[in-house]
Amino acid sequence: MSYKRESESLSSSKPRYRQREKHSELQTPAEKMEMKMSWVCLVLGLVLLMTVSSDATTSDLGFPDKCCFHFAHFSIPYNEILKVEKLHSGCPHKGYVITTPRAKICKKDFVHSQL
Repeated sequence: MSYKRESESLSSSKPRYRQREKHSELQTPAEKMEMKMSWVCLVLGLVLLMTVSSDATTSDLGFPDKCCFHFAHFSIPYNEILKVEKLHSGCPHKGYVITTPRAKICKKDFVHSQL
């Protein structure tokens, strides 16, 4: 009887194996590739979403928002000046950003006598 039980258990496991085999045969290589591409698109979409929704900015990392690399050498009339801002101490060059109605101008020095 023990032999009969072993043969029954083996025969009962074969259909399960065949079911798994049939299931893998149902997916064609194109279907498998489509599933992989779906996962890749999902992961890339989540990474893009995390990047866009991130609150990190350059100023949060300790880098200044505004730095000047080219400076004007002409004088700016006092009546044209709307605002004067000193550049961040982390910038490679010291200077000022002078805002006029037309543009923002970088200058290395701001002479207070112009005021």
